[in-house]
Amino acid sequence: MSSKYLILALCTLLTTTIAACGDDSDDDGSAGASGQSGDGDGDGDGDGDGDGDGDGDGDDDCADAPGYADVEAFDTCVMCHSAELSAGAERHNSPPDHNFDTYDGALEWADKIGEEAEEEGMPPPASGITITAAERAELVKWAECGAAE
Repeated sequence: MSSKYLILALCTLLTTTIAACGDDSDDDGSAGASGQSGDGDGDGDGDGDGDGDGDGDGDDDCADAPGYADVEAFDTCVMCHSAELSAGAERHNSPPDHNFDTYDGALEWADKIGEEAEEEGMPPPASGITITAAERAELVKWAECGAAE
């Protein structure tokens, strides 16, 4: 066999081997035949850090997220946001449909609760009611991590 054909055969073999061992993702980054994402870490979130939360930081931020019953700030929130309170001054003028004294009531407003807590909009300074920085962080984490019961 001439060297020309030997080189051609080796190149074909090498190309086939590389293709078989290459990235298993499709061009769009979705999982290929093995079901893993194309980032190579095997967690399926596409960020390459291996923790599964999709943020690329390598830690699972929601692993220790509190459930509704564990969020201490809700004890303060219900001073205004409770179905037991009458509209107006007793609720410090909070909307009558914003009640956080049950999980279902808080869950309905979870995104807004997280935003307001993160932006320090709640409780409003004029109310004279406060929560600690730790309570605020816990409230934000509850909302951002899926608002678990």
